[in-house]
Amino acid sequence: LPPGPKGLPLIGSLLDMPSSSEWVTYAEWGKKFNSEIVYASVVGTSIIILNSAYAAKELLEKRSAIYSSRPRTVMLSELSGWGFVFALMPYNEEWKARRRIFQKHFYPSNSAIHQPRETEYVHQLLFKLLEDPDHFLEHIRHMVGSVALSITYGIKVQPSNDPFINLAERAMTGISESLVAGAFLVDTIPILKYVPEWFPG
Repeated sequence: LPPGPKGLPLIGSLLDMPSSSEWVTYAEWGKKFNSEIVYASVVGTSIIILNSAYAAKELLEKRSAIYSSRPRTVMLSELSGWGFVFALMPYNEEWKARRRIFQKHFYPSNSAIHQPRETEYVHQLLFKLLEDPDHFLEHIRHMVGSVALSITYGIKVQPSNDPFINLAERAMTGISESLVAGAFLVDTIPILKYVPEWFPG
């Protein structure tokens, strides 16, 4: 295959892009091309795949001033209504304003204020693991959701089968599916978002 920008290995076909378990395919590409970074050009859309924690840290943390922006996600942000989430916004003044608010309440040095809630739900997790160890994954998911909802929204989560946690899990499933590179043609050809629902195909 021809090289991508600055000699990066290039994947160049829409058919090459995985629609599920994409991390497996990306890892295979990294091994095939002996590269931690793989470049994919799909219908004119550039996709950079980082295949190691080292590459991700070097580019996204140490060089964050260069790579702070987010790619355009038509399906997720524009068609599914998640454009208000600042983690999906491009680097602009609106993003910086929301980032300042987020850091004010969730700055690492200020994390101690959340420890009482975290401790409460960790204790609940330990008790559930003792009483019913067979469903440990369900207990862990419940604990993580409880901490997130409690800290973010002040919600008192039910001990089990909480409707807010169930709603959040369904939302996260949709987000994960929408973020898979190549899963939706509209992400590579944005003008397709104007195609009416009655149009064949």
